Parts: sequence; C-alpha cells; structure tokens
Amino acid sequence: MRTISLLKYGLLSVLLGMAFLPLSAQMLIYEENFENQLGEGLTGPVTASQSFTSTSGKWLLETTATIGLTADSDYARVEDSAAFFDLTGLPFGDALQFRDVDEPVTFRTQSIAISSFDSARFSLRLFEVGSLESSDSIQVAYILDG
Repeated sequence: MRTISLLKYGLLSVLLGMAFLPLSAQMLIYEENFENQLGEGLTGPVTASQSFTSTSGKWLLETTATIGLTADSDYARVEDSAAFFDLTGLPFGDALQFRDVDEPVTFRTQSIAISSFDSARFSLRLFEVGSLESSDSIQVAYILDG
C-alpha cells in the first residue's frame, strides 16, 4: 500500500494521482479525486487507533493516538474545497481535508500492482489555507514490494 502520513493543526487538502509508464506509452492506473465522497472520513471526537475505509474501497484513514480530533469540529474527511474556501486559485471540487487533527493521521491507498511497468510517476497536490504552527508537518512516503 502507498502510505501518506499527515500531521496537521491547520487545514490541508489532498488530491492524488499515479501514472505508470510501460515502455513508451503512459497509462494512468490509479487516481483518486474524491469525487462523490463528500463527508467520508473521520470526524471528532475519535478514539485511539480508529480507522475509516472509503465506500469505494480505494483508500483508508487511520489514527494512532487520542490527543487530536477531540472536538466535533476536528476532522480528516472529504469536503468540497470550492464551497469551503470560497477562494479563487485553489483546486475546485472534492478534496481530502484535515482540520485541527493534532495527531498523525495516515492516508493509505489500496495496493497497486506495478510489476509489469518499467517506470512509475507519482504526483500529489497539497495546499494549505491559513497560518501553520511551528509543530505542523506533512510526511509523504511510499512502500514498494510490501
């Protein structure tokens, strides 16, 4: 599984896409734009080691601690970024957003078989709105071969 660990105190949105390149032709084998998944995710208060699997089965969210997502207004879920931010210049449509999570929240995709490809390209669009605190961080990682 591809893993993206995110620790955010502010608000973050994520859009994902993966393109794998067999020989000379490009083929998109995984993409997540969170379309038609509004409200899916974790909304506080959240207990220790809670997880959520999307209705599409393509991704999941996991928490490991109980220090964040303590209020009803804390979340890691899909929201409509255009309606929420009401700003120009930001991605439009649905996006995975994090608000005041105060703890690591891990986003994982389904397992993706790439053994028949010569090369791969991974892209991730992240943006934030507002002021980040000095302890805010984003960690992006991927796992190959298990």
